[in-house]
Amino acid sequence: MKSKEQILEELKQQISGMTYITNGEIFEHTEEEKDALLIEWASSSFELQKTEYIEQRQLAYPSTNDQWDILYHQGFDAWKAVIKEVKDRYPKPTE
Repeated sequence: MKSKEQILEELKQQISGMTYITNGEIFEHTEEEKDALLIEWASSSFELQKTEYIEQRQLAYPSTNDQWDILYHQGFDAWKAVIKEVKDRYPKPTE
């Protein structure tokens, strides 16, 4: 997962100028407005990642029945290894 700072840096590299239209006229955003918008977009993207990692983990975990089977047949350490593999594959994003 990317941090907010990483997302913001990528956006800054991808977007040079930003314009908007009011009453049919085209205006350029100031640097301060542009920075504020990019920070807002980076924050939104970061928040979306939080939701995505949860959904990805939910889809990747074995079913409850399969987890019980792992516990019964292979033991607690085997179950922990399966869960850790999913958590490592889809880590929590960092601020």
